[in-house]
Amino acid sequence: MKDECAGISIPECVCLRPKMYSILKADETNIKKAKGVKKSVVKKRIMHKQYKETLFGKEQLWHGMNVLRSEGHEIYGMHLNKISLLPFDSKRWIGGDGIRTKAYGYTNMPTLKDDELRELDAEVLKLLGGVTVCLEGQPAVLHTRSRTWDRRANSREQVDSVW
Repeated sequence: MKDECAGISIPECVCLRPKMYSILKADETNIKKAKGVKKSVVKKRIMHKQYKETLFGKEQLWHGMNVLRSEGHEIYGMHLNKISLLPFDSKRWIGGDGIRTKAYGYTNMPTLKDDELRELDAEVLKLLGGVTVCLEGQPAVLHTRSRTWDRRANSREQVDSVW
């Protein structure tokens, strides 16, 4: 890991998943990163305490952002609501305390029974807000709380508003 603080001590760091972390430095400044979220949203609306609330409260945060898109040489703007902070790390096994992790494939991983796997699947589904992905030989369809997105459909149908 590189020295992101140029020698300044780090009293607190919250790492939710790869490329999604907040570092609170000793001089009271903050380094915040969230991949897939506009920098202006990370800078102005997401605070260090929200990273901590997401980690320990196991809740995801949604933020709206305005983006420009181009489709068929036509440029348009739209407002997207995206998951900005998510406590679920898909690349690591998270221990019962919510802090200690191990990489998937680690040799001493605990084995889960079928009932435990079903409970874990239900918990992950709850954390993701009821999102399921169906990939059984069919085109990918994403079902969310309020709208359905099919990759064959027009991309303008997946957004809240277009300006």
